[in-house]
Amino acid sequence: MKKLVLFLALALSLCACAPTQPAKTDTTTEFESQGFTLSVPNEYVDLLIVDTEGTSWGNSTFFDVSEKASVEAAKELWPDDPTMGGGALFSIGVVDEAKFHDMMIWGMTGAYVFARDAEGNYYIYYHPTDVQLIRMDEPAEGDWEQWRELCEWASQAEQFFVDDNPGLTPYKRTYTDLDCALHYAAYGEGSAHLHYKHSDAIYTPDRADSLPYLEQLLDDVMYFELLRDDEFDSEGDYISLTAPEMFDYLSFDFFTDPGQQHVIRIRRTDMDLEPFYYAASKDGDYFPAGQVVAHWLESLA
Repeated sequence: MKKLVLFLALALSLCACAPTQPAKTDTTTEFESQGFTLSVPNEYVDLLIVDTEGTSWGNSTFFDVSEKASVEAAKELWPDDPTMGGGALFSIGVVDEAKFHDMMIWGMTGAYVFARDAEGNYYIYYHPTDVQLIRMDEPAEGDWEQWRELCEWASQAEQFFVDDNPGLTPYKRTYTDLDCALHYAAYGEGSAHLHYKHSDAIYTPDRADSLPYLEQLLDDVMYFELLRDDEFDSEGDYISLTAPEMFDYLSFDFFTDPGQQHVIRIRRTDMDLEPFYYAASKDGDYFPAGQVVAHWLESLA
């Protein structure tokens, strides 16, 4: 899966809020939507359009923030085509747990999770995957400077949003093929297959048997970060996990030797390509993912 990075809804529909006058403080202007607050620096307010009704991403967002000059230029350039938007900086939305798992399986391009609440909802930061700066003519250097400044602020908006809304807890995780496969085996329609290194025996546990172990691998904040192959013994023992219904071309090898149980190798089984190696971490420390998978397989064997 290719994820482009430049900078889908609650099961119930979100009611559109009637526009209200934003509250102004000494340094920021506070916009309200769905009971949440988004603080915008006063010097940016006149440069932005802050939509509190959520239109850019359907009913899943409640803040859509765009650069005003680009939106106005797009209307001038394409007056008969309202789909030709521009100026998008970011949107903030919320989805329930089931929708979040579905997103993790099928696609998070231009979006990532950044917070949770006590009710089990997940908060998503949506961002464009291309440059949205539009002017009637070629943008001047001043236009680019303004755009870069707004983008820099937008890239930090998720943290400001969590700070402004005390009911939220920061939550971030990676979105690799391994994340997708684990979510697919745990919450999708596929099954997980396991086998030991150099073994022909393949174990296909029932979902009920798999879920406790898969949830350990997906619990709380989990990162799978790229690792160099000279940082561990790549010839060590491992257990392979596959999810053939969707990821039939990938094998995820969880190393089980002491001291490298955080290492996972991702191999393409249909091509002769160099594998990728990841380190599993949780709350900033290495996480023994291989140990979890070993206990899982031992419970079956």
